[in-house]
Amino acid sequence: MLDEKETTVYKRALDVEYKLKLKASRAVFSEINKRFPAMPFTLRALTEGAEGEAKQDLTGAQLRLGLHECLNHSLLHGYPVLHEKQGDLVAQIKGTVLLMPNGSDKITNAPEQKVETDKKIEDPELLQLLATSLKPRKSSKKKSGAAKAEAEPVAA
Repeated sequence: MLDEKETTVYKRALDVEYKLKLKASRAVFSEINKRFPAMPFTLRALTEGAEGEAKQDLTGAQLRLGLHECLNHSLLHGYPVLHEKQGDLVAQIKGTVLLMPNGSDKITNAPEQKVETDKKIEDPELLQLLATSLKPRKSSKKKSGAAKAEAEPVAA
């Protein structure tokens, strides 16, 4: 569920270019490009500099003004604040998955915890999706003698 509160996490829109008009906007955008070129960041990370790094001093007013112009021209994507509905159950599972051309590999995950519930998934389409493996099995069909002979050219 989306919250009405103001978002504090943003990500740079890499496919959008715009020449910013205000000096404060250019300063904020320059700082974002230097420190967070492709990853999401929080407003707190913009105001707190990295240790040992000389950063531009941005006042709160400059930061708000610069963010406002960047958001108006779609240079940044805001991540909305989410929260659960009152009385609903929420589960969160974290892990790292590598998306490769030949399939996906789960490389990290949380330890499994045995959970018993009285809830059941009844949607057959969802059950089928949950039954699929993250890494598809390769079919290992060996070529028969006739198919192998056709594949290899014969030298005359």
